[in-house]
Amino acid sequence: MCKSTKTLTSISIGLWSAFLIIMISPCQSKADECSDKAEGFERGECYLEIDDVNSYFNYITAYFEDAREEEGVYDPRLGFRFLEKVAKHETIDYAELATEMYYWGLKAEEVKPFQKLLEREIIYLTPLLSSDELDDMMELLNAGDPEVYTKLRGFWNSENVVFSTEVNERMIEHWQRIHYAKSHFTENERTVYNTDERGSLYVRLGEPSDRRTGRLGGSSSEVRARLYDLQSKGFLHGSSAVFQKQQEIMTSVGSPGYEIWFYDDVDPRQRDRIFFLFGEQGGEGQFGLRESVEDLMPRGSFSQAVIGQRGRGGTIRTSNFLQFMFYNDLSTYHSFFGSQLREYDRAWHRYVGQGQIQGQPLRNSTSRQSANRETQKVYEQAPVSKSGYERQLNSYDSYILTYRFLSKHKQPEVLVIINSEPHIFYDQYDFADASGEMMQRDYDMQIKQGVVYYGEENQELERNMYRLNQIYSNLQGIVNDPVTAHSIQLADESDADSFVAFSELYLAEPKTEDAEQNRYLVGLNKYRSDAFKRLDPHSDDFKLSDIVLGSPERDTIYVREEAIGVLEQGSRINSGENLQIYFEVYNFDLSEDGVSEYEVEYSIEERGRSWWPFSSSSVKSVTFESLTDNWRSDHFFEVEHGELEPGNYTINIVIREHETGRETERSKDFRVLRVNNAGY
Repeated sequence: MCKSTKTLTSISIGLWSAFLIIMISPCQSKADECSDKAEGFERGECYLEIDDVNSYFNYITAYFEDAREEEGVYDPRLGFRFLEKVAKHETIDYAELATEMYYWGLKAEEVKPFQKLLEREIIYLTPLLSSDELDDMMELLNAGDPEVYTKLRGFWNSENVVFSTEVNERMIEHWQRIHYAKSHFTENERTVYNTDERGSLYVRLGEPSDRRTGRLGGSSSEVRARLYDLQSKGFLHGSSAVFQKQQEIMTSVGSPGYEIWFYDDVDPRQRDRIFFLFGEQGGEGQFGLRESVEDLMPRGSFSQAVIGQRGRGGTIRTSNFLQFMFYNDLSTYHSFFGSQLREYDRAWHRYVGQGQIQGQPLRNSTSRQSANRETQKVYEQAPVSKSGYERQLNSYDSYILTYRFLSKHKQPEVLVIINSEPHIFYDQYDFADASGEMMQRDYDMQIKQGVVYYGEENQELERNMYRLNQIYSNLQGIVNDPVTAHSIQLADESDADSFVAFSELYLAEPKTEDAEQNRYLVGLNKYRSDAFKRLDPHSDDFKLSDIVLGSPERDTIYVREEAIGVLEQGSRINSGENLQIYFEVYNFDLSEDGVSEYEVEYSIEERGRSWWPFSSSSVKSVTFESLTDNWRSDHFFEVEHGELEPGNYTINIVIREHETGRETERSKDFRVLRVNNAGY
């Protein structure tokens, strides 16, 4: 890359000008070489070939500013390469532009002109895709089907981590991992990145939580213990025989090297860390991911007899002793190795008895195939892919509530309420002054919550987000409850196959005189639903929306146009609290006068008995009359039910239309919780 050079200020202006000409000319001449290239991708490649990265970024940025304004002219190669270089050179200021350019290129309708780089893009996703997904993309690519772009876009939509930004952090992280893998895992070239198998795992899951390396077979204590056991049972005679067998076994070991990667935080459901074992096949072959510890043992050890003759049922082989030795060496690293060691010990004492060795049952219980299966179960606990952003951020509880309605324009509408509880983060941050001494500072927590709706092939349809500027202050305590409501109208039945509800917690440090306020993402939670249900807008059937329950004692949000106190998990209310109820009724059959008379029946039932809520100040009866002059009507009322004991209940709503006799009903379960003396 061409670089500027500093010189002494005492050089005369003439000499300095000449010096600059000499220094700049090679750079200028190289850059001029690229001006003859076709605009766009080819000229950008030229700058990369002469290692002029600054000119590459400047040129592609300027070119894209014009290209994005032209309809129907898309070049996916532009985004592929730009993203790759942004990740390699860690030019994070270009991250948002790289994301936009990548998705822009996926609007292309032609495949063949871009096939070479498109094929590499898909192949580099191999560790992150199932075999069916990979085959599907490659089939579309080879057929020149532009649906391949839809598949790519849908894949990266599903991998996104921080939904409040215009940057797909996971996409950039993917290429950062590829660059790192290519530089650090070079024992062989067995993967699509021309790395050893650690490279593929690194691209999948990122940096391991812990790594252990070493050599197996350094201690002969386990071997010696088993040989003494055989001596005590009469299969070996004298210390010299024990010593001789020990020497034979230890000579065959070869001290194979190993490397184990541990992941503690890729799946919060796992109680124990996930591990992956690398080493040389047979202790001396090619380095790579091993199917089990047994893969590190010399191949001959599985046929070499220590006691008995090969081919006889009473044979104990070298591999049996190496299993005890190797698993013992690894037993302190993970419970899996200790558990396997105990299983082998049980099999040993079961089949090596006084006067008889049951060699075949022993080998069946300690077979390499069995060890491979058990090790594979550990490997399969790891997710297909995991972002480092998610691993570094703590999660917290969020309750996601969904309610189905029809809009005023008779379109299906879904309301998603996000009720987060990031209490674990409150008041846990300390700051140091210039001298390093800890001091209390005024900071607050902010939260961004929203919903992203996806259609077929995981194509994003709409994003709905709110930012609560302050939910907690370390000086004031809780300022606002992080509860938000998000709604979307669906155009037709093909829309919105799934949605992701997300909650992002930010730490906002106080402003200083010479700096703006800094915000740091410290917590993250997201919930994906692939079972997107809606009310049928095409049917004229008399129908009810979902029932929304609330309490006036809670922090309120607007459901439609009503302020409702959101219940924990949508259905849990404290004893003594009043109950708020909201629902809508659709498809009334209006009379010639343009109205419809109907009645609402309301009841609460407990297992085996009914409760009729009424009091002198609110609901007077289990039924009440109503009238509407529209095809839809909504109801919102509050009920006292202090007589309800803690327990599980069902609320039933029945609507009867007088003129037609039609009925519609819906039920919702809820729970009344006991409140203790402390008020909760």
